[in-house]
Amino acid sequence: FEQQKAPQEMFRELQTTVQIDPNHVEANLLLSMIYIATNRKDEAQQAIDRARTASPYNFRVNRAQAVLLASESRLEEALEEARKAQTAEPEDLDTQVLLAGILLQMKNFDEAAASIQASLAKHPDADQLYLLQFQQLSLQDRVDDAVAALQQLVSRKPQNLGYRQALAVYLARNQRTADAEAVLRQAVADIPGNTQAKLALAGFLATSDAGAAADALKCFIASGGEGSR
Repeated sequence: FEQQKAPQEMFRELQTTVQIDPNHVEANLLLSMIYIATNRKDEAQQAIDRARTASPYNFRVNRAQAVLLASESRLEEALEEARKAQTAEPEDLDTQVLLAGILLQMKNFDEAAASIQASLAKHPDADQLYLLQFQQLSLQDRVDDAVAALQQLVSRKPQNLGYRQALAVYLARNQRTADAEAVLRQAVADIPGNTQAKLALAGFLATSDAGAAADALKCFIASGGEGSR
């Protein structure tokens, strides 16, 4: 059900699993994440407690507890749990991402930067780490460095339109509209069959130049419109 993106069915099966076996670690940990996402904090804590009872030294229990505490803005406690998880399993990417994210929430930028760099050395292909690096740099108003971080992600995943759009949005918010337009035009050139790339460019131009937007839409229609998806 998870692979089929059927969240209700997944949730129901997890609940049934815990009814059959209250100490099922995996089911409880997955349930805790769903409860946190839906703001059912008490139920999330109960699921984590059941998992801890069944597997008291499982680093994923510490990680789940850290997620819950961070969602409640109990950041010092969350950081402590995340550090416990990292100590138990230093190579786990999800724990490294969580730890760096908590440090960013705490505005501890120096330690967050060091944590991200150390994680990138271990997981150089992890998009999450590059996104965290961008977040860190943008929170520090280091615009050029933040742009470079996103450009690096775009160069690694050139077919991912979302990264290009994020870069264009960030550039536009920092009054670099010409650069933002260039990013979207390059997306259309690099991913010519992508309808959303063309619409993103047309939408951007519509906010600044109605004539250019009309021309962009004409090119979009001439290039196949719906049929180019």
